[in-house]
Amino acid sequence: MSKRKSNLKSLILNAFICVFVVIGFCMVFTNLLVTTGDLSISGTSIVKGTNEISGLGVIFGGSQLITTTVELFGKVSVSTLNYDFAFNIVGMLAFILPLVGAVLIVLNKFFTKKTPILSIVGTLLLAVGFVLLFFISMSFKAVNPDFKDVDFTNGAGLTITIVAFGLATLLSCLKLFFLDFKK
Repeated sequence: MSKRKSNLKSLILNAFICVFVVIGFCMVFTNLLVTTGDLSISGTSIVKGTNEISGLGVIFGGSQLITTTVELFGKVSVSTLNYDFAFNIVGMLAFILPLVGAVLIVLNKFFTKKTPILSIVGTLLLAVGFVLLFFISMSFKAVNPDFKDVDFTNGAGLTITIVAFGLATLLSCLKLFFLDFKK
């Protein structure tokens, strides 16, 4: 394979990796955790229905709104509850590490010609961030003890993030083994 073709394939894979990481990171602004049924905080039942917690509240904490959707006899009502969340280090690392990894993978082309050390480190950061996504709900419960008995499921934002970071990790591995190590 010619060097020009290899550079073009590497550039295309870098672009796709960056796009998937940006898509995954943007999902922090959507609802990451969802619970259906009763939501009881500290043993007090507050609302029934579908409760959604935004990604910013799950990861960075602070005063956030819990959006509740209740359907009763075909009529839908939406209400919000203000609650103070604690900072979640696992959630922050799950979103920040893939960003840093994607930057390192792109920078590998410019700084290291013979050894793809930045691509290796970037791929590892993508993989670690991808794995940490599966522990966001557990770490959220750990730092917010009022929610320890609540059963959370992945919201649409977290599901899209898992898929996007997973594809970015897969593409990064393919680039690393089939393009970077072939030099």
